[in-house]
Amino acid sequence: MFDPLKSNVKGIRRSVIMLGVLLVLFIALLLLQFAVTRSLMRIAQEKNALLSGLFDVRGSALYENGRQMMEQTDHDNDARRRALKDFFTRYDSPLLPYVDTIIEVSDREGIHYGLLPAIAMVESGVCKKIPKDSYNCWGWGIYSSKVTRFSSYGEAIDTVARGLKRDYINNGMTSPAEIMRSYNPSNHNNWAENVQHFLDYF
Repeated sequence: MFDPLKSNVKGIRRSVIMLGVLLVLFIALLLLQFAVTRSLMRIAQEKNALLSGLFDVRGSALYENGRQMMEQTDHDNDARRRALKDFFTRYDSPLLPYVDTIIEVSDREGIHYGLLPAIAMVESGVCKKIPKDSYNCWGWGIYSSKVTRFSSYGEAIDTVARGLKRDYINNGMTSPAEIMRSYNPSNHNNWAENVQHFLDYF
């Protein structure tokens, strides 16, 4: 005999079991998704760390050496800049605004940064006594009635530095005494000794 009550109980029991199975499957899927997500995140972090090690060299020996070299260069430039500024200020020279130009041009030509100021001091009192509108503080190309003129102190600095490198230093004349033999062969006013004296200032 069919018993509707028993049938309903069985149906409910079956539904509960199905719901339980579905719930377990749902929870299992959530746990699997969580595990996969964590795994992907860990892989991404490891990849980022690897890329950081490859491309971000901060803290590496190469970076530290490069940074120290840059700091040393900045320190050297600052020291040279101070020395030139003090020198030109002491003698009230119009070359004071050209401190950076002198350093840059001297580095480019491979000459001591104090050579141009030292020669300018001996030749013209660092530009105090020069032919009018010549900007020629170095006696460069000045002899008899001939006067070499420049359009600015900047042009003069560039030309004289290149000339010293080309005509003197490249030919083995590196000290004031050696440069003097061609630059000022008569050694007028103890040219070599005085240039060396002011060169020693730097």
